[in-house]
Amino acid sequence: MIAVIVGMSTNALLNFLLIYGFWIFPALGVEGAAIATVIARIMELIVYIVLFFKNDYPFKTKIANYFKIDLDLVRKTFVKVVPLFFNEVLFTSALTIIFKTYSNLGQKEIAVINIADVISQIVYILASGLGTAANIFVGIHLGNNELKEAEDNANYLLGYSVGMGIIITFILSIISFIVPHFYNIQPQTKVLTTYAILIHAFMAPVTMLTRIPFFVLRSGGRVYEVLLLDAIFMWIVKVPVAIICGYVLHFPILPLFLAVEATRILNATISMALYKKKRWLTNLTS
Repeated sequence: MIAVIVGMSTNALLNFLLIYGFWIFPALGVEGAAIATVIARIMELIVYIVLFFKNDYPFKTKIANYFKIDLDLVRKTFVKVVPLFFNEVLFTSALTIIFKTYSNLGQKEIAVINIADVISQIVYILASGLGTAANIFVGIHLGNNELKEAEDNANYLLGYSVGMGIIITFILSIISFIVPHFYNIQPQTKVLTTYAILIHAFMAPVTMLTRIPFFVLRSGGRVYEVLLLDAIFMWIVKVPVAIICGYVLHFPILPLFLAVEATRILNATISMALYKKKRWLTNLTS
């Protein structure tokens, strides 16, 4: 958390100084944003290194030990890691195609989607945070063969995520009528942006609901089910919906965006079905 705060603060400050130019700093535009990002990442790395050497951690050992390779461990790890690697590649490529369908509608539509996505990051930041919590609060008990405790924590996080989703719906619903006015865009684009943010707002509980089963399944080593929920779902459901609605039916931006986002409901249904099967509830160390 400390490292991320340092990185984000550095990035925000240097963006302000280097993009627009302030005090002794030149206005570099996009180049300034790139420089700010690189410096911020270096600062983040430095914080990690300093904290690593300063503090005592359970995984801390001699530097030489980090380069000792256990081939049996590598083999076991690859079985789990490779599907997750392909999941990220396939997911990102599918997302690119979906955004291509949005961009074909025009620059106004691109602005609507981009602004709505930036604002809705509050949903995904919290979802990612809850996912990390699931990895810790569920994974540590699975590793200790404490299956009852793992299930209790997973159920708690599931309920908590839905509650957070409802709160996010309320917050996004309010700011959807405020934020678009901070952008230098046409009045019609502001209205479309408000509706796009509202779509994100009302899908927030569903979005949050899908993330906990996703991360719980990952904690339980169910990597192929994770692949199904994420990348495969994107390619067999979300991408076809985007292509059909965008290229065949020629939907305007809001109906197209709503159709694509509504697929989350099906994803949540499948996620809960896999979660309730409890195949993830297993002792990983065995």
